[in-house]
Amino acid sequence: MEEIVPEQIIPEFPSTEESSSQSSCNTAADPEYVYDGSDPLLLNQNRLSDLIRDLDLPKDKALLLSSRLREWKLLTPDTIISKYNIRDTSYRDFFKKLNDLIYCCNVRGLVEKFGIKYDPTDWRLFIDASSKSLKAALLHNEGKHASLPLAHSFKLKESPESMNILIEALDYKAHNWKIICDLKVTGYLLGQMQANSLYPCFLCLWKRTPTGGSDPWKLEWDERTEFVRNEHSIRGGQIVHNKNILIPPLHLKLGLMTQFVKAVGTESECYKYLQEAFPDRTEAKLKEGIFTGPDIRYLLKDDLFENSMTPIQADAWKSFRDVCEGFLGIHKVPDYKTKVENMIKCFKELGTNCPLKLHLLISHIDYFPVNLGKMSDEQGERIHQELKDMEKRNEIWKVWKRKIVGILTQFLIDFSASLSKQRHGNDKEEAFWVLELGC
Repeated sequence: MEEIVPEQIIPEFPSTEESSSQSSCNTAADPEYVYDGSDPLLLNQNRLSDLIRDLDLPKDKALLLSSRLREWKLLTPDTIISKYNIRDTSYRDFFKKLNDLIYCCNVRGLVEKFGIKYDPTDWRLFIDASSKSLKAALLHNEGKHASLPLAHSFKLKESPESMNILIEALDYKAHNWKIICDLKVTGYLLGQMQANSLYPCFLCLWKRTPTGGSDPWKLEWDERTEFVRNEHSIRGGQIVHNKNILIPPLHLKLGLMTQFVKAVGTESECYKYLQEAFPDRTEAKLKEGIFTGPDIRYLLKDDLFENSMTPIQADAWKSFRDVCEGFLGIHKVPDYKTKVENMIKCFKELGTNCPLKLHLLISHIDYFPVNLGKMSDEQGERIHQELKDMEKRNEIWKVWKRKIVGILTQFLIDFSASLSKQRHGNDKEEAFWVLELGC
């Protein structure tokens, strides 16, 4: 159906002489622009909302821009600018505060508000915790819907106590979602010791260090059937069932990249190439092999990086690329187990250590879900990055008590906008709107 645009109000323009004079001035400053005398395109409600979202404008700036555009007669008559002052009110009833945590108190109602039939098995819970904040969001398993923020706190940090507060606040037992998070958060959820524990795996009794004749590269280990305090590196109570934890593919990629860089050594030609390819990266981060997802994707396509390697290093790198594309990517290839086994062999020949992330591929490859790529935590990492950028820009640290609810509600506005675009046949928009901070 074609969009019905109300009759446009044409603003007054300067006289021909003034226009010509201004045009010449503008042309001198910007030779590519030539004013053709055509009428301006007036912004309707949808176009204005898109502009505000693209510019990452908070509430006060959105109102300022809207009022200026209306003053200049660049908005259609039916465009309402006051809606940007109350755009978060319809979502506030879905959130409450408990122990410095803002959380969703009615997940089913929140999802159904957008016209989506709620089935807990269609969603997974993403949890991100650090020394600065705690975040949780729902991610759709098939990636058909945008992410839904469920909880946020600037005072609760990464700790078992914070995980317990979060799980209880979200009434996790009523939904029993699969949980995707990094391995540190996994340890908190299962009551495991953190600092280099002897039994770090949450699925079996794998030993990190080769003590008592045990080989960390061994395939089979006794299954971890219970989490008993003070036994096998368990220090606290188990908050969720270990079978509900999803192994994060992105973190596996990052861990494998770290092991590869450490194994090649700082004197190798490929390490020197990394120094040239990432001149802004500190030497400490390069030595530790700290890279991001985009960094790895860039290097996987860089033939020059591969050409700088020795034959053993090149074999390990090619096997890593095969695993990223055929197993840790969107699709599993039929021979993914063969590719993983070949990578393990090449990494062992390269001289890498066998950390927990590599052990998970060695001994628990069947634990990974079929649609591993779609179950990735990269979407959750984007939420984390968006929140991080917005928090820094708006200095929420000083005013978080008054404004934190708006962070969550604005994500819901993004979710609604994403659904609207899907219903009109457009591609799902991954970018987030600006966080609403003026609550």
